[in-house]
Amino acid sequence: HCQLRAYREKRDLLMIGLGLSFLIQIMAVIINTLTAQALGLSISFAELLLSIPLVNLIVLLPVSVGGFGVREGVYFYLLGFFGVAAGDAVLLSLTVYFVLALVSAVGAAVSQLWVPKNVKEKPCAS
Repeated sequence: HCQLRAYREKRDLLMIGLGLSFLIQIMAVIINTLTAQALGLSISFAELLLSIPLVNLIVLLPVSVGGFGVREGVYFYLLGFFGVAAGDAVLLSLTVYFVLALVSAVGAAVSQLWVPKNVKEKPCAS
């Protein structure tokens, strides 16, 4: 709770956070676009721009482990509106997921090796 108070007291932090969230969504669309191109799929940036933010929102629903099945279903459903074949939509979904999981695993390993272990979190002032 006390960490959230910083956003109420400093509105510029909230705007920076929202801006970074927007940037993350754009980067997700770019990653999906580049992955689709690498797989030889004919899915445009605009189609993914309309689909990926909604996919990311729906995957947050706590109905599956890690979003598996839900993510693929949403890719299939939304990209189907643009004429993307079901197999291509699922292939893109799984490929992007595994690429991001691999990158995250590398980041986790790096953080475990180089982050100081004796750093303590400061207590929250009331």
